[in-house]
Amino acid sequence: FTRDELIHYFTLEHATTSPGVFDEEKLLWINSQHLKALAAVDLGRELTPFLGRIGIKDPDQGYLSRVVPTLSARCRSRLWLHSNTMSQPAPRAAMAPSA
Repeated sequence: FTRDELIHYFTLEHATTSPGVFDEEKLLWINSQHLKALAAVDLGRELTPFLGRIGIKDPDQGYLSRVVPTLSARCRSRLWLHSNTMSQPAPRAAMAPSA
């Protein structure tokens, strides 16, 4: 279609008045697929500020990249990932930067 053809064929009689449907389950599924596709290193880096809020400063990114896949396999959103990581953090010694 060209723009002129679209203008010619468009009529308000064919437009629906019902509102769009928001499917939260579908959104969470799409979110989960995106999170599973992210590299573990990138997702671990994204968690770093949230770990800082609970006292784990400068976590070992290598450790995070090994732990994150176990979380991302079940998470449905970044909020889920952040809240579950914050409520059950790994031992502080394991999260400490490598020497």
